[in-house]
Amino acid sequence: MAQRNPPEAEHEMMKYRQQYEKLAHSYEKTSVNLQAFKQRLHEVTETLKELEKQPDDTTTYKFVGQVMFQVDKVKIQDDLKMEKKRLEDTVPRFEQKLEETKQEITEIATKIQALGQGSQ
Repeated sequence: MAQRNPPEAEHEMMKYRQQYEKLAHSYEKTSVNLQAFKQRLHEVTETLKELEKQPDDTTTYKFVGQVMFQVDKVKIQDDLKMEKKRLEDTVPRFEQKLEETKQEITEIATKIQALGQGSQ
């Protein structure tokens, strides 16, 4: 028959489980955001490649919501380059946050496991 944990250990276990759930949720959210940023970075990079292939006098359009506007090719390239730079700065920060959260999850899981084994 398994022994019951003392109240302090039960409280500590509950605290770690709550932290674990919070971190797991944060990890999932960060992972989804990271994938979205990577996808957008890929789209912006490919769009810039295609724009660079076009002559400067090519008519260029941009969607804003459901409306398409004619835009200056150089202006849209500048805007996309700024967005690409911002995304290139953002992606590594999210990758680092994901790794840090993963390490925290592992540490808490180890603590939960140790507390669980202490009750046996």
